[in-house]
Amino acid sequence: MTKADEGVAPTSRGAAQFVNPGSSGNVGVAEVTHELIRGQLSEYLDGSLVESERGRVETHLASCQPCTAYWNTFRATVRGVGKLPTPKAPRGMLGRIVEQARRESDAQQ
Repeated sequence: MTKADEGVAPTSRGAAQFVNPGSSGNVGVAEVTHELIRGQLSEYLDGSLVESERGRVETHLASCQPCTAYWNTFRATVRGVGKLPTPKAPRGMLGRIVEQARRESDAQQ
């Protein structure tokens, strides 16, 4: 657990917790957690979040330095990985894969 995550209740990735302040977990106001925001950064980066979720991420990033640092690192990592050369399969690999698939298919019949 990082210092930024201290006191953050675990949730399912990308799911908001709904609680009424002062209650024991009844449905109410969405609690935006660091985990929730960080779980949506990939979709935020590729533009696939609906407008309300995108706004929630942007609002949180504007006020949360640890999540902004996480976002900047995440974005730089994605950019860096995108600049890596595409690996080439070894010569003859496709034929070996097809042959292995045929053998496995024949063995199952």
